[in-house]
Amino acid sequence: MNAVVETHGLTVSVPGRDGRVGVVARASIAIHPGKTLCLVGESGSGKSVTALSIMRLIELRGGHIEAGEIRLAGLSLAALSQREMAELRGRRIGIIFQDPMTAFDPLFTAGEQIAEVLRRHRGLGHRAAWSEAVALLRRVHIPEPEARAAQHPHELSGGMR
Repeated sequence: MNAVVETHGLTVSVPGRDGRVGVVARASIAIHPGKTLCLVGESGSGKSVTALSIMRLIELRGGHIEAGEIRLAGLSLAALSQREMAELRGRRIGIIFQDPMTAFDPLFTAGEQIAEVLRRHRGLGHRAAWSEAVALLRRVHIPEPEARAAQHPHELSGGMR
């Protein structure tokens, strides 16, 4: 079975005080359909940098992919522009960070943030995106989804976030 996401020899550096610092060296991973891959390591071992690199978000934070391949269902992500990557993110590939307290922007309601993704990636209008955002909250058993969609992140419990 072919991997959905894979890296081969992924090597990544980030800016440091005295120049670039290598933080991921020759990482090769494969995520197959229906399977889960867990990256385990101590703080600072490169788990988040690896995930950000797969998404090509590390480049937006000053990082640099020095070597290696990154593929999504056989498509070379390294060959894509950031604009092309932006079209894939949230539609075909995504990342969920472990800290729920920082997952949402505190200035916008939860519903607005979910609806924004639906407008961008599914082309829905404002009303349709809002309705779908509420439906998604209902689908994951958030109590009173209409009310929760209208709340800001600090008004939601940690589990809801």
